[in-house]
Amino acid sequence: MIRENTGVMCRLRCSFSLATAAAAFAIMSGPAPALCAPASSPAADARLHGLSWLEGVWRGGSSKLETEERWTSSEGGMMFAVNRSFSGGRVVHFEFLRIAADAQGVALFAQPRGKPPTRFQKVAQTPGSVTFENLSHDFPQRIVYLRRGDALEVRAEGGDKVSRWRWTRVSPGM
Repeated sequence: MIRENTGVMCRLRCSFSLATAAAAFAIMSGPAPALCAPASSPAADARLHGLSWLEGVWRGGSSKLETEERWTSSEGGMMFAVNRSFSGGRVVHFEFLRIAADAQGVALFAQPRGKPPTRFQKVAQTPGSVTFENLSHDFPQRIVYLRRGDALEVRAEGGDKVSRWRWTRVSPGM
């Protein structure tokens, strides 16, 4: 169920919840690794601007499992996301994500269930799509985001396994 929040108090609660989630993410991530330090430079910011099509709140799924992913802007040289899946009205999976530029290029850092981050190097990008890889990871080894209008298709690949999601944009920003 998607509800539209319109009241001032609701906006304040939503802002507080986002700030709380960001603080929790920062604490669970630990100190920023050196490879993310250059991300605040203007050059790092510019490398992420081509990913602005990813910003917003994306939601989709079935009656048994619904998934939501919320991406921030690239302001400050990093993009952050929270992904969560619901079943029976309860969160059954969550993940913290960030995209950052460093000396090795642009990378996606994934933290399923708040575990330590796994780095996926950006290996391809076109207007409306981006591919990240970590061939030494078990699964996934490749993560592909593809924007089609107000839909976002995500594919996680590794070995002979492929997982797919298709979400609709429900809000342009967080």
